[in-house]
Amino acid sequence: MNALRQGSSRDGERGSASLWVVAFAMVLWLVAAAAVVAGGAMAARHRAATAADLSALAGAAALSQSTGGASSSPSPALGESACATANSVAVANGARMVSCTVEGSAMVVVTAVAVGGWMRVALPGGEISARAKAGPG
Repeated sequence: MNALRQGSSRDGERGSASLWVVAFAMVLWLVAAAAVVAGGAMAARHRAATAADLSALAGAAALSQSTGGASSSPSPALGESACATANSVAVANGARMVSCTVEGSAMVVVTAVAVGGWMRVALPGGEISARAKAGPG
């Protein structure tokens, strides 16, 4: 007598394990995607910081050589020449120079690195910037 049980309490649960597995897989996928975006943003931030540091150092060195090491404020032409040097270093490091200013005998450089892919969605403007200052003292 193999009678089928009608109205079993487990009939409504058939296939629920599959839904839980799919839901868990989607959560894991989202966590992995967020980790990739965060890692890419951190790498871009490091590239921007490196470019800013090296650009500021190169600009300060060019400024110091142009003024002969004097601590007086350089002329605007010397500042432009130092900023051109800083810009070439920023471009060589895969960054864009946002601003370059001379503060006394120091250089202040802001660079930006463009991000691509999904990071453009997460970051407004699609760029990460960094600021660096270099000079004597």
